[in-house]
Amino acid sequence: MLTLRCAALGACLAVIPLAAAADKPKKADENTWARIVVDLLSPEASKKGIEIQSNAGVPADFELNFDVKKLGADGKFSAKAIQEKYGPPAKVERFATREDGKVVSYQKLYYPPLAITVPVGGDQATTISGPKRLWGGEGLLENAKAAMKGK
Repeated sequence: MLTLRCAALGACLAVIPLAAAADKPKKADENTWARIVVDLLSPEASKKGIEIQSNAGVPADFELNFDVKKLGADGKFSAKAIQEKYGPPAKVERFATREDGKVVSYQKLYYPPLAITVPVGGDQATTISGPKRLWGGEGLLENAKAAMKGK
């Protein structure tokens, strides 16, 4: 009788991780960032990024943060739409900063090597971040297209 109970308990414990694994949404793959950029960033915004990054005297792996409005991509980077279409980010980081005398909370959604910063409770991105090397050369858009082709 005890053996039967142990076998039943073991079977139940083995099923729980399988059920939990089935509920998890798929993680973003390594080229998700490239698909996001190709779908949402215009060639003009990519050119503005090239101009801005050319003045940054930092190493190639240094993370540059670009204001979405200054790139001309305001309203195109919806956190909700990105997560629905491309899956959940690989990592989410929360932080707060002081703006105009009050504390504002943000979350940074990582689709490596790209990150999108959104106000907590908001939907539209305020900044797009990535290493300087992504913004260099032909620009972020062309680098994303090359990554999708496997170059």
